[in-house]
Amino acid sequence: MAMDSSVSIVLDHERTLRYDWEDFRDICKILTRLQPGDRPERVTQNKLITLLYERDPEAMQVTLYQGLRRDDQRLRADQMGQILAEYVRNGGDLEVVYDQIAEAFFASGVIKRPSNWRATENGASGNGSRASGS
Repeated sequence: MAMDSSVSIVLDHERTLRYDWEDFRDICKILTRLQPGDRPERVTQNKLITLLYERDPEAMQVTLYQGLRRDDQRLRADQMGQILAEYVRNGGDLEVVYDQIAEAFFASGVIKRPSNWRATENGASGNGSRASGS
């Protein structure tokens, strides 16, 4: 592969976040199954983007696990909640995590970078329609 499609992210320690088409497909399948009801709405790219933009914790946890599992073969899906809880307790910013997820998807080419995407003050990226906080 000629292009590096990974993004560094620091949670409990520095990790490598990377997505490919299979990860994207698996994330959509898993999030569809987690929805309540007899006929859950199928999660597609637009629905995934909406869930992440709306800061859905289940979407974040599933998406992070799928993107980190190659970096850490011992990582289990059920550990992501604990890792995120520790990250927040230690002063971590979930906005940065959401932005890193987006950057990793953009780097993979699975999701195209929107024209209104911009860098935030902390060096991560953010959606231009989101208000900046300090």
